[in-house]
Amino acid sequence: MRQERLKEILTDLYTRRGVLNAEDLVEEASNPAHPLHERFTWDDGEAADRWRLFEASNIIRSVKVEITLPDAEVVMVRAFLPTHGRDSDNEGRAYDYAPVENLSGIAMRRIEDEMRRDLERLRTKYAAHAHLFAELLKEASAKNRSRRHKAS
Repeated sequence: MRQERLKEILTDLYTRRGVLNAEDLVEEASNPAHPLHERFTWDDGEAADRWRLFEASNIIRSVKVEITLPDAEVVMVRAFLPTHGRDSDNEGRAYDYAPVENLSGIAMRRIEDEMRRDLERLRTKYAAHAHLFAELLKEASAKNRSRRHKAS
């Protein structure tokens, strides 16, 4: 489905209900005739399995550890980082994770590449707000410098 059509459907829902939220969209799309019906998983067993995988991924990503950077700065990072993405059996992306301290130079370069892609996606997403994006990046850098100064 094209983005224009998707926007049209969501705008129509907003216009009719005065609000746009996930609950109302699911309610509307539950009608088999709705144009977004096929974009949802209606089999409760399959949906439950997908939800548990989502929850498991959140648990994995929630664990943080302290690491010391080469400049002696101590930072909190995720304890387990994705080593690579793969297509999952349930039509989404799945990731394999490894403890951050076990990652090789190759894996770290892959993570660095992914970080660069993520930053580029953020820059593109917020292009209309470039001034705010730049300010927030400066603010984050200043916080990091402040943390480094306090740690020394």
